[in-house]
This record gives sequence, structure tokens and C-alpha cells, in this order.
Amino acid sequence: MGKSSNASPDEDFAELYGQAVSQAHPALKYFHFEDRFLSDEDLVAEIEASDLVVFPYNDVLNSGAAIFALSVGRPIYASGVKPFLELREMVGADWVHIYEGELEPEKLLNALGAARLLREREVEPDLAAFSWGLIADKHAEFFSKLSLLKNQ
Repeated sequence: MGKSSNASPDEDFAELYGQAVSQAHPALKYFHFEDRFLSDEDLVAEIEASDLVVFPYNDVLNSGAAIFALSVGRPIYASGVKPFLELREMVGADWVHIYEGELEPEKLLNALGAARLLREREVEPDLAAFSWGLIADKHAEFFSKLSLLKNQ
């Protein structure tokens, strides 16, 4: 989705990926890594061509990219940080696969297998919690409550 930074966890991921490539890990035939900025069209095409989108973040406040991947109908595999756990509660464990600790090839391959089953069944995630109408209603409710507090 974007160019990686020169900081952790991007450096860590690039190093691990490089080691796996140099060791010709057999699981790599299933993965595609783009370390560059993509146009909107290329981004959608890459996600649509994928079975699973991986988010190896250890520290994140939210992830529009994860919601974007889900909106394209692709499940995600992410660390067990709070925003991804909350996203799993909202969308379901079939769509938001969580790993704890280190990103391990065997667990990643299991998530990939589960993601492929979803694709074969041609199902889509329930993103009703992110509908514009619901978001507008929640904002209106919030501002209404603020107005009531101000008038007290």
C-alpha cells in the first residue's frame, strides 16, 4: 500500500522477508510483497488478486487500510493489538484473523487457507457497522449529547 519506513516494524519485516527469500522458504510462493506506493487502481487490483491481506503492525491506533481491504472483500491477518481486536468484534473472526506474538509462517498459512475458503464460497464481510448512515447517526447523537451538556 505504501513504501515501508526505515523504522520498526517495517525494518523488522523487510529483514525477515529478505531472510525467507534467501532461504527459499516454500511458503513464499503464496506471497507477494510490494514495497512502493501504489495508485488507487493498482491498490484495488492487488487486493482483489489477494486471498489475504497481512498487517504486521505492533503499534497502531486504527487502520483504514484494514477496513479498505475488508471493503474489497478480502480478510485480513493482523497482530492482536486493540484496534484489530475491536475490528474482529465488529466484522467477525472469519474476516479478521489475529496472531499473538511473532508472525509465524505456519499460522499465516492457516489464515491463508481459511481466507481461500471464504473466497471460494464467494461471501462478503458484514461491514454494516461502517455504513455512512450509521456513522452519520452516531455523529448526530454525539453532537446532540454535547449540546444537551452545554445547556445544563
